[in-house]
Amino acid sequence: MNVGDILYQLFAFLILIGLVLGIVFVVKYMRGKQRSMDQMNEKLDRLIEEKQKD
Repeated sequence: MNVGDILYQLFAFLILIGLVLGIVFVVKYMRGKQRSMDQMNEKLDRLIEEKQKD
């Protein structure tokens, strides 16, 4: 094995790990956004209900 092969394997492995980590972070980000939107919708629903009661 020469140094070029080792560097290529290392680079390919790092790219693979980066892709997996990128997908994980995107999924986590999207879930967090969805949760905050759900919380905001719940608050708005409560405000609308309180407004209608008055």
